[in-house]
Amino acid sequence: MKTKVLNTVVAGVLVAAGAQAQATVVSTNSVGGIFDGSSGTRTLSVTTHGTIQDLNLTIDFAKCDNNGADGPLLDANNRCIGRGNAFDSEIVFSLTGPNGQPVSLVQQGTFSNGNTPGLGRIQLTFDDEAVTTAGGKMRAGSYAPVQPLSVFDGLDMFGTWTLFVQDTRRGDPLQYFGASLDITIGTAAEVPEPGTVAIVGLGLIGMGALRRRRQV
Repeated sequence: MKTKVLNTVVAGVLVAAGAQAQATVVSTNSVGGIFDGSSGTRTLSVTTHGTIQDLNLTIDFAKCDNNGADGPLLDANNRCIGRGNAFDSEIVFSLTGPNGQPVSLVQQGTFSNGNTPGLGRIQLTFDDEAVTTAGGKMRAGSYAPVQPLSVFDGLDMFGTWTLFVQDTRRGDPLQYFGASLDITIGTAAEVPEPGTVAIVGLGLIGMGALRRRRQV
């Protein structure tokens, strides 16, 4: 019985010592802009290397009706000033990795129209693990993108990531505020603490002693 318990303890220590840690790397872009029947790109730079285990992207923006008028789109509470429908179907988002692989997050027609007025400034998080897929009536929250971000899993995160932003028709501008790229990576196996190494060593010595006693 003692040998069995000791085996279990040592095995647990060895598993803990060899466990792989995780870390999250965040890259942001806050170069704002207004797109009205136009498109543009924003870059998010990752300056360290690491193998991607999971990747999520959050976009901070507003889609408002302004009937072609100049001036601000939002009031002091970040709500749309224009009271007409915001045509959310005009929104297009995509992300291209450093390897040149594009992933469509929102295609034209992904969202339906008819928010009266527009929602104002909101944040959408694109996450493969989200319960709901992007589409229908737009609301702030987490959504699975039109195409999976998992195509980046296993790749090196280092380099320039490019976010494509488009509003396909004039009259209901899309105002971009920023984006955040959240990447979970695996780090090197943790080095056991000296005390952990000592415990393992004592355990192995104890196992050897018990075996010798049984042989006598």
